Amino acid sequence: MNKYVKYFIISFTIITGCAYSGDDRHSSIKKAINGIDGEPVIPRTANKIYIPLFRNSTGINDISENLYRSLKEKINMDGRLTVVPEGIRPDLRLDGIITRYEIQPVKFNVHGESVRERIRITASLRLVDLNKNKEIFYEKNLQAFDEFSEKIPPVTTETRIRNKITDMLAERIALKTINGWYTKLMTPVERGK
Repeated sequence: MNKYVKYFIISFTIITGCAYSGDDRHSSIKKAINGIDGEPVIPRTANKIYIPLFRNSTGINDISENLYRSLKEKINMDGRLTVVPEGIRPDLRLDGIITRYEIQPVKFNVHGESVRERIRITASLRLVDLNKNKEIFYEKNLQAFDEFSEKIPPVTTETRIRNKITDMLAERIALKTINGWYTKLMTPVERGK
């Protein structure tokens, strides 16, 4: 037997034993265990999703539209769901808010001037199963980021890197929506390595 399977079995046994010990401190564990129904993140019966334009609280005008186009393309390309326009009855609804757009200096020249910066775009998401009127997930701070410089090679513009990061964020949102996670896209920094 694979060692990871053994670890899973031992962990599951410990958790379920604690959850059913009658102790109220473990009610969240009980709820999680009782909530396991064998369904994937997206219910098997769902095939249509409605995604309204994400609210944008950053003040950067083109982010919402670019994110919407990229997200719609990525979800449709996966083939599991079809993004439908308003007016067609969807099975799921994905709402979002673009909460932050940050530029942080990461490298300085000998005069203390920033020569390389990092842009981070953060969004909050909520996926709802409209057939069951049930929230599937709420993700508060899903983010994507990358570095750029307009002063030292490789030189690129803020607009170009912003579009790249918006596309990265759309891919993370699509994976989170379809699979429930996007860990394969995490950078070594995000993994703590």
